Amino acid sequence: MTFCEQIIATLIGTIIGFIFALVLFYLTDIIKRNKQKKEIIQLLKREVEFNTKLLLKYLKDINKIIENITANDNRINTYLKYSDFQVIFFGKSIQSGYIYEIFTDDEITKIIDCINHFTLFSENYINNFVGQFKNNEIDQQEMLGLFQFERSEIDKHLNFLRNINFN
Repeated sequence: MTFCEQIIATLIGTIIGFIFALVLFYLTDIIKRNKQKKEIIQLLKREVEFNTKLLLKYLKDINKIIENITANDNRINTYLKYSDFQVIFFGKSIQSGYIYEIFTDDEITKIIDCINHFTLFSENYINNFVGQFKNNEIDQQEMLGLFQFERSEIDKHLNFLRNINFN
């Protein structure tokens, strides 16, 4: 083999090795991203399941509060802890960009609406009204209207979470 043939053989071997390394890199990256996406979807499903149970509890508590309001009984011992609503994996799906692959634009809008509803601010806001009612600082009808609205909002979010499709 001549010197020129050796250079060409080395060059061809190097190019083939480089192409193989690129293909291998992209294949492992695709496999890693698919695995990561599947993990996020599984954890999102678990988060939705947790939040659904939490919303059922909120609904039960709000119904108790409405019963108290209707009876004009200001002895309400229920605290609505909206800050327990979990959004960790919704956040991760947004951060990774998978949210746009998993959900439609309408579903994303509803998810954001749901996340914005169950915050520490909302928790303080709604429980402040309970405190005002206990101290007779708010009218029964106004309080009833507020909690009936809150019940309808929770129903709306609960129905959405129950019908989420992770395909």
